[in-house]
Amino acid sequence: SVEVGRSPFLQDPIELPFYFQKIQPIRIVLYDFVANESADDELNRVGSVSTTLGRLVSLGMSVMPIDQSDNLDGNGMLRVTVSFVSSPWKSRRVDFRFWASGLDRKDYAGVGRSDPYYLIFAEDTDELLYQSEYITSTLRPEWRTGWFDFHVYDPDNTFEEAGYRLKVVVMDEDFGKGKNDLIGSVTVSLSEIVANAEFPLQRHSRKGGIAGKMLVRSFSISDIPSIGHYLVTGCDLWLNIAFDFTRSNMDPSETRSLHYLDSDNVYMKVIDEVIPLLLQYDPDGEVDCFGFSGKLSPQAPTQY
Repeated sequence: SVEVGRSPFLQDPIELPFYFQKIQPIRIVLYDFVANESADDELNRVGSVSTTLGRLVSLGMSVMPIDQSDNLDGNGMLRVTVSFVSSPWKSRRVDFRFWASGLDRKDYAGVGRSDPYYLIFAEDTDELLYQSEYITSTLRPEWRTGWFDFHVYDPDNTFEEAGYRLKVVVMDEDFGKGKNDLIGSVTVSLSEIVANAEFPLQRHSRKGGIAGKMLVRSFSISDIPSIGHYLVTGCDLWLNIAFDFTRSNMDPSETRSLHYLDSDNVYMKVIDEVIPLLLQYDPDGEVDCFGFSGKLSPQAPTQY
């Protein structure tokens, strides 16, 4: 640390894992360093601050009073600044617009045109990432802009777009008259799409060959900020609760009712489990409550 007067500045950052969906209690204990004495000697204890990591993250910069030990006077303050470094799980968004040219004719036994649409799969998992709309009666479709998200485990920030491969499959829509026809497909990496404007579609038939071209109008990849990034950069979460008191949730005397009175009902269980978690992100720590079709007392009118 560096001390300026009576205001020490601890310049070495501390890295902690942050989980939005958990309450992570934090207790910061301050000691006065004395040579040749134990670092955690209670006689050298200055004071402490108790909070949660979620609270620190939501505020970004916090100034908190120090709980002084018995042998010291004064009301010191502790300032904590939080920045979000990174997460081992990275989320990215891909925005794109494709068109095609010279597609095979699939309607009317190869005499008519086609009604093409395309699907994008992750090659390693076969997960369907996107399906376009179909465009009727054309061999040169121009599809709308599309997008999908993908997630990778990248703790060392070594992810390479060349390693994430997609399978693009172009189909002909038959409108329930039979099985949709496969026109062609291509397997490419993200980096290949960025670097190239067109790709040949491989025909899946005995004669093989090319079934047309898939062309790129636009293609971009961007990072998706996590909830932690939003919180430390000023996003506030305000907590509100709304209750539905209507009889559609059954009579309160029935055990299956959401309003059952003789023990904790579903509403109460949710409040007990979720509200303490979310309150650490609420700026003023207060909860606004609303109700629909309820009575505040037996004599009161029903409130809507």
